[in-house]
Amino acid sequence: MSNPVTPADAVLAMAQAAVPGVTVFDAHVPKSTEAQPLPARYVVIYPATPQLSWEDLGVTADTYRHEWQTTAVASTRPEVEWLTTRLRDAFVGNRAAVAGMDCAPIEHLGSQPVRWDDQIPSRVALYGTDQYAFDATAT
Repeated sequence: MSNPVTPADAVLAMAQAAVPGVTVFDAHVPKSTEAQPLPARYVVIYPATPQLSWEDLGVTADTYRHEWQTTAVASTRPEVEWLTTRLRDAFVGNRAAVAGMDCAPIEHLGSQPVRWDDQIPSRVALYGTDQYAFDATAT
């Protein structure tokens, strides 16, 4: 497989490989309709705009901090925990493969408890979130 174009693309590819058969959305979940309802289980990756490393302030920046949140949605707590664990195991300590960048190992910044998703009134839905980050330097 060729290297993804951006760090966000690399993160999406890693998430898709971690949860085969589960839909992984890129920062947006389409509106659910009768004709096209949301999947029973899915993951959303919310990448943030890369931040300059504090070491690069005031000089030519070549190191950026890439952060993102994962949101795993399913109908039961064990399903949400399965999704979040698979994602965590795929990310933490591994390196994103991005052409032209030297990526540090991915760090797990934090998690929030599984909770009810009241934005999906048509069915029982729970979700869990985790935050991750890595630094990347242009090569």
